[in-house]
Amino acid sequence: MYAGQPREAIDAIEFHLASVEQALATQDPAPLGYLPTVAPFLSRALYAAHQRWDTPQLTAFDGMIADESARTQLHQRLFPAGMLFSASTLETYARCPFRYFLSMVLGLTPREEPEWVLTLQPRNRGALLHDILHDFFTQLRQTGRLPLTAQEGTQLTRLLAQVAEEHFQKFARTKATGFPLLWEIEQERMHEHLALLLKRECEAAGDFLPTAFEARFGMDAVDNCAPFFPAGPVPFALDDGQEIRLHGRIDRIDLSPDQQRARILDYKTGKPIRGRFARGTALQLPLYLFAARTLRPDQTWVSAGYAYVDQRSGGGAAVFTADIWPESLAMLRQVVTALVQGICSGCFASTPDSCYPCPFPLICGTQAETRAARKQRDPRLDPLRQVRAIE
Repeated sequence: MYAGQPREAIDAIEFHLASVEQALATQDPAPLGYLPTVAPFLSRALYAAHQRWDTPQLTAFDGMIADESARTQLHQRLFPAGMLFSASTLETYARCPFRYFLSMVLGLTPREEPEWVLTLQPRNRGALLHDILHDFFTQLRQTGRLPLTAQEGTQLTRLLAQVAEEHFQKFARTKATGFPLLWEIEQERMHEHLALLLKRECEAAGDFLPTAFEARFGMDAVDNCAPFFPAGPVPFALDDGQEIRLHGRIDRIDLSPDQQRARILDYKTGKPIRGRFARGTALQLPLYLFAARTLRPDQTWVSAGYAYVDQRSGGGAAVFTADIWPESLAMLRQVVTALVQGICSGCFASTPDSCYPCPFPLICGTQAETRAARKQRDPRLDPLRQVRAIE
């Protein structure tokens, strides 16, 4: 910061800084009376800084939309055809309401960093593994090679490796794979994880047969294949009497040989999910199970669980089963109600414990956690706090 006298300043910025320093040193603000005239933004900036740092309640400068007309416009922008939600959008709000505001309201996307081209990004890796598994099980079903337990293990391993290689080559032609050596290591690692998943599938398959893949609900079909779910919205009643609609896509649905029992599997990479709801950030399984039970009551839905495509994460187990579903559904309504109420109330404050990793670090700045911590006692954050206490 400029530390000279105002009369020695060589430009307007140095003059303003020197004047402020002088006023602070002499405790006399009178010489600063000219600032609102020459720098009209200054008073607004000072007011914003005061609201963000010195006010214990959430303000418009913390992501709180209090104006009724602004909230009405927000509602029209977010839900032009009614209150339609996916599990991922609700999870985003649960992680950080301000992140939801930046991505869903303003439509921002993370800035691509130059170093991203040096190696395979986690989201691309996850999508690639999903595509490989989708094609692998689709081929098995179309060629009548299910159940897995009735097939020769070496042939299954060979087919999985072949499908993976085809996807690796296609991916390398269209996406950045990074340094060749790192890409080779990534491919070897994915081959290992896929082979491990196949081994687990064969050991735990039981009498269930992989039947539907990328099963869409609450949205139009995208191909000529017969959809697993009937068309139409999936209504979900909230605890406050409102009703929202759900849409999404289920990774895999397995059916029993008699077509009477069904289970849901959701592929996951990376760290295992902690808890059934994970503080509102793991809503896919319960919402998928709710949609499935609503749209296909002819099936007995026995479970919904994760299939971890990662050597470190273990095989995974059913998270939601039929015997605990009534209790789980009541908790799910509580969580979703709180999240939807937060969105509709215009509460988009940042949460200090979810900043890492964050796709928008430059917007929030380095002191985002410190600022957010000052506002945590605002009662308008109580519903979100309750959600974040549910594991």
